[in-house]
Amino acid sequence: MTPIPDFIVEMRELIGHHPLWLPGVTAVITRGDGHVLLVKRSDNGAWTPVTGIVDPGEEPAIAAAREALEETGVVIRVDRLAATTVLPELTYDNGDRAAYLDITFACTWLSGEAYVADDESTDVRWWPIDDLPPMSPHMMSRMEAGLSDEVEARFVGKHVAEQGPVTLHPSSPVFGVTSCSSGWVGVLLGPEGRPTVHVAGTIADLVELVRETSDPELVQVFEGGHLTREDLLAKGLTAPAWFAGAGFTEDDLLDACAAACVAASHV
Repeated sequence: MTPIPDFIVEMRELIGHHPLWLPGVTAVITRGDGHVLLVKRSDNGAWTPVTGIVDPGEEPAIAAAREALEETGVVIRVDRLAATTVLPELTYDNGDRAAYLDITFACTWLSGEAYVADDESTDVRWWPIDDLPPMSPHMMSRMEAGLSDEVEARFVGKHVAEQGPVTLHPSSPVFGVTSCSSGWVGVLLGPEGRPTVHVAGTIADLVELVRETSDPELVQVFEGGHLTREDLLAKGLTAPAWFAGAGFTEDDLLDACAAACVAASHV
């Protein structure tokens, strides 16, 4: 039976069978000749890499090296973080509940003859990497991560940040416009992707103001304005240009118009 660390015994006296969140380490130890070190657990007879619980305040890599020495008598070098995994909550025979965060390291044997160094295992053996004994799926996944030549660690359920809006760069300027209490407001988006806001008392003045620096294509007119799309086109704007961009659409441009309209009405 694997001994329970003293700090867990003390916590159990305080919280009883309530679930504990515990960090653990797995050391996948190789020695450069195509072999990996495994232990046969005394509690269930399964072959596994060296595993253990991180003591309070202990660095996980140091815990991996400590567990290797305590369980097998070998000195190792911890090379890299190979994987992190959260294991499902376990309920032990005595009713204790716990969930573990496993931190798997790829390690290299440095010195020492491997032997059964404590009562957590009944056998210790170097196994050929291409002829491993049967293991549980979650244990095999740790082995695969530790034996791979990957540089980055594996993260189960790795978070992928949401992509923010991508600025649209239209091939020619586009123009969204609406009426407001101050007259007319429009947002012009040029090929450089930087919007500019224009405000004028009349639509004719707005069009003239914009045409001083650009020859935009009309996107849309907000309904409710006293001029229609056809009215604006008649003022000299070119044919409508419908466009879409990742994270920046026609509606976004019109929303900018509305925001500018509100701002203009408070000037």
